[in-house]
Amino acid sequence: MKKDWKKISNTKYVNKKRKGTLYIFDDKNVSIEIDTIKWGKVNFPQTHIYEEFDTKSQALKRAIKYMVNN
Repeated sequence: MKKDWKKISNTKYVNKKRKGTLYIFDDKNVSIEIDTIKWGKVNFPQTHIYEEFDTKSQALKRAIKYMVNN
């Protein structure tokens, strides 16, 4: 749900329930990392999604859609 995501800056959102981060890079790229798993002493994201878009508005719409649905 979108309410679980907290806006940290214009490009970064954090989800504490799922230990996730969502970044909007270069105004056209969206990177999502959620559900970390621990391997030894290092944490890795179990799910990593990276998408490129033609415009910033398309990237922002995709990020918001992801936050609402997941």
